[in-house]
Amino acid sequence: VFKFADTYQGSYNDSLGKYVCPHYCDWGGYKDELLWAASWLYKASNEKRYFDYVIRHKPNTTEIEFNWDDKGAGTNMLMSIELMKKGNGATNEFANKSFRTKADELVCSIVPESPTKTVKYSPGGLLFKLGGCNLQNPTTLSLMLLVYAHYLNEADESVRCGNSIVVPSRLISLVKSQ
Repeated sequence: VFKFADTYQGSYNDSLGKYVCPHYCDWGGYKDELLWAASWLYKASNEKRYFDYVIRHKPNTTEIEFNWDDKGAGTNMLMSIELMKKGNGATNEFANKSFRTKADELVCSIVPESPTKTVKYSPGGLLFKLGGCNLQNPTTLSLMLLVYAHYLNEADESVRCGNSIVVPSRLISLVKSQ
């Protein structure tokens, strides 16, 4: 299925747009779904071709959302976790640093005490995003933080956000507050 999707790339907007838009338009394109799929195939099979695919096609941006239309943050997080589990030297150092850096930037964009926080919080402390799917963003970001905290803890790692060190237990505490 992955080979088919990669060979015959395109947005479903091209064929279904008039039926599904404006409610389910593919706003972000389809390439993030291919990267997300390749990341999971790498996790499941440990086949280098999927790892190489992600490296070749990975955008050099930090995504701070994970939703039905944007899988970039999920790809960075999943690949960072996989490389963390394999330990240093298991893959190339560039990939290890690249995915880990992007995953850590995501964490720093969420943690309230981070100087690079970009998400908003309600007066009651809940992650908040204006728009029609306010619960989708906090729910998916919370799940990602929880999973990342688990692997950071196993690897005895933490995240540096400016001068702040964010330990796994802090991420778990933040998730519980949601």
